Parts: sequence; structure tokens; C-alpha cells
Amino acid sequence: MTEREWLGQLSLMPKLQYLKGSASDRKLRLFACACCRRAWDRLSDQRSRSAVEAAEQFADGAIDSNNLAVAHQAARAAVAEARGQFDESWQNLLAASDVTFPRAFDAAFSAPVGAASRPDRDYLAEVRAQDALLIDVFGNRFRPVAFELHWRSSDVVNLARGIYEDRAFERLPILADALMDAGCENEHVIAHCRNDGPHVRGCWVVDLSIGKD
Repeated sequence: MTEREWLGQLSLMPKLQYLKGSASDRKLRLFACACCRRAWDRLSDQRSRSAVEAAEQFADGAIDSNNLAVAHQAARAAVAEARGQFDESWQNLLAASDVTFPRAFDAAFSAPVGAASRPDRDYLAEVRAQDALLIDVFGNRFRPVAFELHWRSSDVVNLARGIYEDRAFERLPILADALMDAGCENEHVIAHCRNDGPHVRGCWVVDLSIGKD
């Protein structure tokens, strides 16, 4: 794969295949969860939403595999009870929250299918939206940023943690200012903070600012 293909409107599946073996389980699972959240209104059963939330917590080590498995089974029960009423969104829900995958790659690979199959959305528009999520989480794999330790000032870390925990991505321009105050002059970092997104948990700049992988 080339940089042009990575940044262009290429099918998600080749990009996910390109990530196999190099991306962390955490980022892959968070990408899967972000796809789930694009179908949030379709996951009307609280058990389904709780499974996505549990998958996010598991990705960050806040709960263990036993807790995730309980949430996953509850979501499976919700799907079974509503059979015939769900569109394909249930597939990405169950993929994202399944702890039995050998790598979260499988969840990330499966998750876009359900969200993009929604009957009330244009398929290509949805795929483009998911592609934007992928870029937000993984950045430009052909131009990795060497994040300098001194950029991770107390202001930067505190801001990034607040953005992450509160999903307050509207604060990213403030993070850009804090990074510049800390000496960051990397145009890709600053531009990403100041673009319109979308931004989700796993955003590569927020992760680098906190020290997450």
C-alpha cells in the first residue's frame, strides 16, 4: 500500500489488512467501538450500548475479560430477543465486544460491515465516514510522528486526559495551543488538532499526548 492509497478513498478492508500485525489491540478495538457508536440510535437496548461501553473500558484496561464477557453475553441475549428487528448493526456490536478474538483486529475488521449496511444511510457515505474514523485513530501510517517527551507537559497531559475521558474533542484546538507552548512545531500534530474531525477515543494525537498506544 502507498501513502496515497492510505489517505485516499480506498476500501476500508485493505487498510485494515495493512494494519494487521502492527496496530495495537487497543486501537483496533476502539476503532470497532467508534463504528458501533455511529449506529448508536439503532442499538436501542441498553444491554447493547453497555457492551460497547464495556469494550471501550476493556480496551483501556479498566475492566477484565470476565466483565467484558458478561456484557457481551447480555448483548447477545438482546440481539436474540429482537431478532428480525435489528439491521446489520448487531454484527459490529457483537464483534467489538467479543473477548474471544485472538486479536482485536478481527473486531475492527468486522465492525464496519454492520454500520455500513444500515438501510437509512448511503453506503458510500458511511464507508467514507468510517474511513475518517480510521485516519483519526491511526493517523498517517507513512509519516509517523516522533513525539518528543518535552511536548508532554503537565498542561498537555491534563488537557488530553480530559478530552479523552469526557469525549470533549471540541477542546482539541486548546490542546494544539498547549502543545505549541510546550515546543511542538509538528504541522501534522497541530493541523489534526484543529481540523473538524471526526475525532473519537483512540485519536492518535490525544493518545500520543497521554502516552497511550
